[in-house]
Amino acid sequence: MSAPTELINWSHLMEMRSSLGDSALQRLVRLFEQNAAHLLQQIDRALASRAWERAAEQLRALSGSLHSVGLPGPGQQAQALQERLLASAPTPEWRRELNRVKQDLQHGSACISVFLQPQSAVAW
Repeated sequence: MSAPTELINWSHLMEMRSSLGDSALQRLVRLFEQNAAHLLQQIDRALASRAWERAAEQLRALSGSLHSVGLPGPGQQAQALQERLLASAPTPEWRRELNRVKQDLQHGSACISVFLQPQSAVAW
């Protein structure tokens, strides 16, 4: 896995800065930052989402309620739905990958913002 700073093509940014000028490049970077912020919100929602767990718990509760009053369980369709919900549950690997992408986006945004600072022209 590459470090987040390796994901940024610094020489390409320098070429864009030379050909477009700072103001056009800054507009492009602001657009990137807006898109990155939106993606980060979506990642946070996905990481916090427990909808699949709640749905599976509700199916289990329904099944238990039916059994407690002497009725048969939720039937094959509900059982198949419960199995699909549990099969689609986010794995620890899935959560780790989303967190890695989130960190890369945050770090990349920070690096590009520093790059666009006027004093950074000398450093690059």
